[in-house]
Amino acid sequence: MPVNSPEKTTELANEVLSRVKRRTGIEPVRVNVFRNLGSFVVAAKPSFLTELMAEPEIASAMANRQPTHAFIPPIRKRAVSISEIGTEVGHRAPLTKKSTKRGKTPKAK
Repeated sequence: MPVNSPEKTTELANEVLSRVKRRTGIEPVRVNVFRNLGSFVVAAKPSFLTELMAEPEIASAMANRQPTHAFIPPIRKRAVSISEIGTEVGHRAPLTKKSTKRGKTPKAK
């Protein structure tokens, strides 16, 4: 989908926000239009945002603040050696006919 010009982006964002404001009677808390990206962000009450997401001009919407952390803490934190990478914890994978040291495969005959 092509991105609108900066001017068109601003115009459309203001138009959609005004339409939702008229319908809900709620004023957004904050609005920031990313003119060159063809998008905008809105801080508003949930009922305003629900109505806004139903507008035909809105292609996608997502929260920029999530209720939980995206970071997943380690469970069993420990130091490892490079030889353990890619193998089961504490066990070195045995060499097979198809592999040789350092993960190289033998050339076909």
